[in-house]
Formats: sequence, structure tokens, C-alpha cells
Amino acid sequence: MEAVLYKTFSALSLGMAFSLYAVGIAIAFRWIKFPDLTGDGSFALGGVVTARLIAEGWNVWAAMPVSIVMGILAGACTASMHRYLRVPKILAGVLTLMGLYSINLRILGQPNLPISREHGVFSIWPEASGAWWALGILAVTAVIVVLVIGLTWLALESREGLLTRVAGANPRLASSVGVSPRRIVWGLAGANGLIALAGTLIAQRSYSADIQMGTGQIIVAVAALFIGMTFFRRPTALHLALAGIFGSCLYMVLIQIALEFGLQPQDFRLVSTLIVLGCIVVVAARGGRDALRRGADAFGVDLAP
Repeated sequence: MEAVLYKTFSALSLGMAFSLYAVGIAIAFRWIKFPDLTGDGSFALGGVVTARLIAEGWNVWAAMPVSIVMGILAGACTASMHRYLRVPKILAGVLTLMGLYSINLRILGQPNLPISREHGVFSIWPEASGAWWALGILAVTAVIVVLVIGLTWLALESREGLLTRVAGANPRLASSVGVSPRRIVWGLAGANGLIALAGTLIAQRSYSADIQMGTGQIIVAVAALFIGMTFFRRPTALHLALAGIFGSCLYMVLIQIALEFGLQPQDFRLVSTLIVLGCIVVVAARGGRDALRRGADAFGVDLAP
């Protein structure tokens, strides 16, 4: 029973932390209408900056905001390339992602860097082991994620958030009514700030930051968000936030179950594909095309023929 609780709490805490990545992707794809590929680089950036600063003697509560700011700058760089240099959206993300790989390696100074247990954010939980320690990680992660996503929801529903969403949905209309398209830069910057926070939490949870930690994570985020959104009727800001949390936790639990059946690390992407495919089949069987459309709505995709 102890082992089952430990693995369950671990999967849920990983899902909670990763939900910030999913919500960041939802903001970029759905609200800003920007198919941003910067996420993998921002995710790793959050982790490596935190690891380096802690190694240099910084307190983790000071290191984490710096990591978030670095993610914000990465998102702003991608949006600025598109806005001011007329680089296509997808290419701008790819260029930033390529640049971040070298930047992350420079920051780390080596392929990976450990983060000691006592210096991470989870050290606020009393020293423990086994399921009790896994529960502590889940509790701390849940508090941080709920606070951050709550603030994000308030920002999206505020006047400034609504204007930013208008600028992303229809730049020409936004310009005609006096809304600056430059708001897209701030929107994408905020989305990557969330992704960087996901990276720093997961790096501390893993007790190390690795140069490869962001590779392919955008696929996982898309899968988690699609899974979560199929259970909500409308792609509102609140529903997208809840879908990010629910989908990420469900995805990580399914991965944990797959590990129990002998899943190998090299099979993660294949299993991810099968999980998403299975969810699509189940949801389609239960809710039909409307349920699938709700999943696609998270990315602003129209499934109409």
C-alpha cells in the first residue's frame, strides 16, 4: 500500500507541475492564436536557471522568480521576431528554441546539474520519506499551481487580458479599435513564464536540471490539454486552466500505470500517442463529435468539414 500511495502521489504532483506547461500552451494557441514552439526551450530554461542559481548560493525563493523572468524574455523574443522582423510564427519559435539550447548549456556549464533536496522549494515540507514525502511534494506543488493558475485566470478575465485576446484573435480588428497588436508580445511572454515555472518545479522535484529535459515536452502538453478539454463544454479561460490540471494529472497517472507494466523510457512517446488515441476513441464513443470539437477548441482548431 505504501508503494502504491507513493507512486500515485508522485504521478499527481508531476501532473500538477506540468499543468502549468499545458496552460501556457493553451494561452499561446487558443487566446493569442500563436502556434508557439518555444515551450520546450522555456521549460528547460526554467529548470537550468534555478539549478545554476541555487548552485551559486541563491535562495530558491529568489531563484524561481528569476527563472520565470527568463521564460518571459524567451516568449517575448519569439513574439518580437514575428511582430517586428516579420518572421513566420512557427519559424520564430523554432529559432528561439534553437538559441535556447545553447543558452541553457552555457548556463548549466555541463549536461546536467543536481539540485539538493534541502535547497529546493519542497524543503518547506517536514523531512520524511516514502509516501509521506511524496504527499508533501504534491501538497506544495498544488498550492503553488493553484495560486499561479488562479492569478492567470484573473489576468485573462481582466480588461487587459481581454484586450490581449482580441489582439491575438484578430490583429486587424484590434488595430481598427485602438488595441495595439504589441499586446501579443506580452501574452506570449506570460505564457512562457508559466512554462518556465513548470520547468523549475519539475527540475526541483527531480533533484536535477538536464539540458534535454524539455525535449518533446510540448507534445505531452498538447496531449494533456486535449485530454482535459474533452471533458468541458466551453473553452473559457477557467475551463482551459482546469483542463490543463485535469489532463496533465490523468496523463501522468496513465504513464505511471504503463510503467507498472514494464514501459521503457524509449517507449514514452509511443505510449503517449496510444494514450491520446485511446482517449479520443473513448470520448468520441461517449460524446461524439462535439466532445472531440471541445478538445480541438483548446487550440483554436475548427473540426468543421
